Amino acid sequence: MPASASLVDMDDGAGVAALFARQHGLATRAQLYELGLTRAALRWRLGRGWRAVAGPVVSSSTQRLSPRQRVVAAQLLAGPDGVLSGDHAVLLHGLSAGRGHRPVHVLVPMNRDSRSVAFVQVTRTRRPVERPLRDGLLRVAPLPRAVVDTARWASTLDHARAVVIEAVQTRRADLDDLQHELDAGPRRGSALARQAIADARAGAWSAPEAELLDALGASTLLPPVVANPVLTVAGQQLLSPDLWIDDVALALMVHSRRHMRAAPIGSPRWRTTASSRRTA
Repeated sequence: MPASASLVDMDDGAGVAALFARQHGLATRAQLYELGLTRAALRWRLGRGWRAVAGPVVSSSTQRLSPRQRVVAAQLLAGPDGVLSGDHAVLLHGLSAGRGHRPVHVLVPMNRDSRSVAFVQVTRTRRPVERPLRDGLLRVAPLPRAVVDTARWASTLDHARAVVIEAVQTRRADLDDLQHELDAGPRRGSALARQAIADARAGAWSAPEAELLDALGASTLLPPVVANPVLTVAGQQLLSPDLWIDDVALALMVHSRRHMRAAPIGSPRWRTTASSRRTA
């Protein structure tokens, strides 16, 4: 038997296999060393089926990481005091507006260093998450923190709006909780989050609605525009339009592909949006 192979057989046993099984095929170098794997054995393995994926985090496969493996790798990189937040955290909470292709954000205490490693962004925070939610190996920020962090780190207002509005409209988060979380954090870098929360408070049910409301509101000629008003006739509540101009009794409906889950244009679902909209 070749010396290199015997070295691996001697050091690599059931403990290593069990560790990878518990952690979705991932482990840190420190964990492997604690189980008796030597540095020489690890180097041999990294050239023959294993690979480094994020700093000290090692995968037992050369295949592309799954979305779950990416967040597990981020957690392992950040360590036991790291807390997932941002896009990947809102996805773990079940919101569809999170973008899984973005860096995996992990919050760490101020005594740790901020750094970017592969697809992971480790960020120091002066407001550590005191009661993170547990999801197996993962420590996840509560939804209000995750939503506001996502909006803070968003590259566009559309993305910030989409996450905030989905959280509010699905009743996963309360506007007051989001506002409290926003006010508790730093003001610097919060412009998109503040605008998104203001749009949700104004009644927008989707990012396209908020965008149109902005455009109409900037006009010096149009009368005031109201989002999703409560309309009644003879005491009977009517369906709520997306936008309403009361001076001329004009109702506007916004057909959003994201809000309508990409229903094809012209489909029955697209044509009958108004009949399925809940009243305000």
